[in-house]
Amino acid sequence: MYVAPSQVDTTTIEFALSVLEPEPWTPTPLLLARAVGERLRASVWLKREDCTPTGSFKLRGALTTARALSGCTPDAGVYVASAGNYGAAVVYACARYGIPVTVVAPEGATASKLDRIRLYDGKIEMHGRDFDEAKAFARDEALRAGAAFWEDGAIEQMAVGAGAIGVEILADSDPWDMVIVPLGNGSLIKGIAREVSAGVRALASLPRRRKERLRWLERFAARRGANRPRSTRSRTASPCAFPSRESSTNSLVSSTTYGRLRNPTSSER
Repeated sequence: MYVAPSQVDTTTIEFALSVLEPEPWTPTPLLLARAVGERLRASVWLKREDCTPTGSFKLRGALTTARALSGCTPDAGVYVASAGNYGAAVVYACARYGIPVTVVAPEGATASKLDRIRLYDGKIEMHGRDFDEAKAFARDEALRAGAAFWEDGAIEQMAVGAGAIGVEILADSDPWDMVIVPLGNGSLIKGIAREVSAGVRALASLPRRRKERLRWLERFAARRGANRPRSTRSRTASPCAFPSRESSTNSLVSSTTYGRLRNPTSSER
């Protein structure tokens, strides 16, 4: 079990890098997407976060969080709600510190992703017709069992771990115009936007089917005079997931796909 010294701030990018840089899979590949670039008449590069051991960027935040919180996690372990990627990442990361993890997944979750969670010795409980019902059940079960509930998008170390992606992108010597990041639950865009803020435009991407709902949330918040729109559907993130300072995401774009993209000023490299 690792116990972070009291003087160590585990919510900084320096802490996240100290956890992630020794990993043999970092930095993840950054590859030129020629076909996409030709269609957009731009130089587009993909940050291949599918090349992590669990197949998604969520492992970065999970490892950072597990390292930071392992010394204060209850013996009953951790509960999370996930349809796959987040649960697999938390189970994988917590296994290093002997922390038991229970993943609550909604009925109909992808079987292959559940198999991956089992492969890492995670316990799975199926509950609810959708993610929101699964999350409410996971929170209640964690309270009943005396365990911790780690909500994706609500733990600062998750965002800080994701921010390491931004550090790796900026390690390239060429200038970048923008970084396009999937919105999701907020940790990814929050972490990356803070690290690429110096002269690089950060864009949040979301599927077209969610675009109108996000606008509705913003209009609803404006009518209520709220600064932070809220939603009962936690998987549809709202601007409350963004950092408040100027380094936050400054635009939203509609997209039918999820991917890490970046566009340098030079037309080709």
